[in-house]
Amino acid sequence: MNPDPMVSVLMLTYNHENFIGQAIESVLAQKTSFEFELIIGEDCSTDRTKLICKQYKDRFPGKIQLLTSDNNLGLGRNFMRTFNTCKGKYIAICEGDDFWIHQNKLQIQVDFLEKNQEYSICCHRVMNYYMEDKSKSLSNFLQQKFSNIIDLSRKNFIANVSCVYRNNLFQLPEWFANISTYDYAMHMLNAQFGKIAYFPKVMAVYRQHNSAIWSEAPINNKLQISMDVRKLLIDYFKDKPQITKGLKEAYADIAYGKIKNCSINGDKEELEATWSNLLNVNPDWVLEKIISCKINESFYKLTIKKILKIITFIRKNLSKLYPLPQLKLKN
Repeated sequence: MNPDPMVSVLMLTYNHENFIGQAIESVLAQKTSFEFELIIGEDCSTDRTKLICKQYKDRFPGKIQLLTSDNNLGLGRNFMRTFNTCKGKYIAICEGDDFWIHQNKLQIQVDFLEKNQEYSICCHRVMNYYMEDKSKSLSNFLQQKFSNIIDLSRKNFIANVSCVYRNNLFQLPEWFANISTYDYAMHMLNAQFGKIAYFPKVMAVYRQHNSAIWSEAPINNKLQISMDVRKLLIDYFKDKPQITKGLKEAYADIAYGKIKNCSINGDKEELEATWSNLLNVNPDWVLEKIISCKINESFYKLTIKKILKIITFIRKNLSKLYPLPQLKLKN
């Protein structure tokens, strides 16, 4: 392996036999003026993922490092060991079921970070591919070009497959070993050291499918995971009130969504627990305030929502006619 790569590409994989080859190929196809390594964290898959990864490692021993385990580590621990193996000045992310579609992606992003030391992260627009119905959408509608951790505390606008960030800025907190999703926490931890740049060019595909850990989770589980991550970050940034303010507002919005969902499903116990958590994290969100700003929506707002649903339905079905972008190889 190259002892001093400019970039370490971090790739976590578990039961991705149908996708992992495309993900690896999209990384290996990158055209760069610098050296990069691919670190694959294979978490004891039950399908052929490990075998496929090993075949690529045997073909490219100087480029690929494969981390395996005898037992399933779980997302958090698998990420930590893979992250700690990365030697590059920068880290790029490509999960085993996603892929890049631009050969100069790494070069573009690294060039920017090399020239702009005040930035700790750069990311770009991606195509979301929903495999179950073959529909597609583009991320980051109206995303501003430059932002910071305060903006990020209110909303996660960074697609994991799109980001490149500086390495060796911090030590991972102990709680990282037990998280169910790591991307937003990593973005926040990196963003405390610099600004965030966004490129509108689509250079990757984020694949969503029923076998993915996040995609297959029930809606209430997703909402709870999002709440849990923000609660950990609120504690981590407890001495930085501007950041925790945004995190608490986001936590409250997510919690309110879960409350509405529990109410619809008649899950009284979960509803009460979520209320208790919400008021504990953000006591300013009292019942009267939520009712006034969330529930009593005007006829105008409801009409707009209906129109947007119709537009979304039309866009989703039209997107099925658009071919899925593939990596274009240039000589």
